[in-house]
Amino acid sequence: MNGGAVAFEASTIRPIYDLTGNPIADGDTGSGIVRYRVYGPGIDEPLAEVAASQATHQTSYLHHDGLGSITAATDPNGVLTFRNRYRAFGQNTSTPVADTNYLTRLSYTSRENSVGGLYQYRSRYDDSSTGRFVSADSYGGTVSAPPSLHRYTYTLNNPILNTDPSGTITINPYPGAPSQKSCATLLASIMWLVGILARTACGGTRFRFTACSSH
Repeated sequence: MNGGAVAFEASTIRPIYDLTGNPIADGDTGSGIVRYRVYGPGIDEPLAEVAASQATHQTSYLHHDGLGSITAATDPNGVLTFRNRYRAFGQNTSTPVADTNYLTRLSYTSRENSVGGLYQYRSRYDDSSTGRFVSADSYGGTVSAPPSLHRYTYTLNNPILNTDPSGTITINPYPGAPSQKSCATLLASIMWLVGILARTACGGTRFRFTACSSH
């Protein structure tokens, strides 16, 4: 599956995707392949990149943090070629790259850097400077999880815990950890119960977050 040509680092590439939306290769504006990638079995799990345009086919091995963001790359000898650091919503800084053939356009949660500094999350683009998608989610949200009602938020405003590889569904990459939705639902239920108990204790008066008067 070929994507439209996009600008990157003052050049133009033609992304080539597999059926899950992974950019398995970058083509030039013709029929050539500039770079191809090896992916693991997980969601957005690039393991290595090969600069196909170079005679030596320089290989870069990608290293990730818990969210899947690429934090470093090494050459086949284990020599560090660059490091990435990220703020909560994906704004990143990189160490200087001595050889740009090792540079990758994948970074935060292993998604693609695109035009204007946006991240490509398959169905939508995300602006890391605002922590918002640039278009609305097709899902309208639910009142039991109030953060989901904001259709432009990234990962329900919890990018430390969650990811959104499809641009439509927030997931928790940590097995066994509570999701943002379940936490929000639990919090809403607790607040509802506290309100009922407070109204009962205050003789049915309107609930306020203050102690009941003894008079």
